[in-house]
Amino acid sequence: MVCTIKIDFAPQASNTQLGLPQITHGWHAALNVAKSTGGPLPDVAANAPDTPTRTDAATPNPRIGLTKGTMIDTLDGPKPVQDLKPRDMLRTGHGSYRPLRHLFPITPETPRPAIRIDAGALGEGLPVKNLRLPTDQQILVTSEIAQKMFGDGGVLVPVRLLTALGRVKPARLDADRLYLLLLDQQDTVLANGVPVETLAPCAANLGLLPPHLRTALTRLFPGFADSHPEVAKRLKVPRLKRQKRLVRRHANAGRALLDDPEEMPKAQTA
Repeated sequence: MVCTIKIDFAPQASNTQLGLPQITHGWHAALNVAKSTGGPLPDVAANAPDTPTRTDAATPNPRIGLTKGTMIDTLDGPKPVQDLKPRDMLRTGHGSYRPLRHLFPITPETPRPAIRIDAGALGEGLPVKNLRLPTDQQILVTSEIAQKMFGDGGVLVPVRLLTALGRVKPARLDADRLYLLLLDQQDTVLANGVPVETLAPCAANLGLLPPHLRTALTRLFPGFADSHPEVAKRLKVPRLKRQKRLVRRHANAGRALLDDPEEMPKAQTA
């Protein structure tokens, strides 16, 4: 359930920003406003009492997402993912800050296959503490090796391919809830210091959302209805063979997969 594009595709990033509307009194009220006006999803607390959190038979079991307690870098400092709220400014893998539009708590079947990444396994101090991710969750690799192979900007690689590295092992995901982060467009956020992909608004990911929200969210984020994922994709995703080669080159050379976060470009707000 992951959108992919060819590596030589370079889509133009959209500069359109969804407005920050007035606060409403709950999730369903927010959806009603959005559907009646055709405007963006109004601000509503991610943990509002009436926010839907359960899936049903029509919702595939997600193989992406973040577990409770994962620390996300924000403009106000690290926060547990479950405590994030709309408008929180999240630090991206390229050092800028972008607003969170919504946080989707999804209840998967457990246990699920996962990948455990020990603290420091991907670079100096990265992740800052042990990190457990679903097998298809992608991270952004911006190392010197990645830049030589694919150019500037880095590439996405699913964590299931990282077991060729030391201290990265298959595991089980026993969490009773996963969190999907939706920004204005596909990007990355720092989870325990590791740049992980956010939910890309494309047709392949629409099935991860609660069924009764899909129509409204498709209207708000048209990419969810587009069968051509490159429209919604901003980050490069190499073919599987090249992703494996990238990981193997790091393993053979004993090089860190991730750069020191302090060497990121100077942060800016979106």
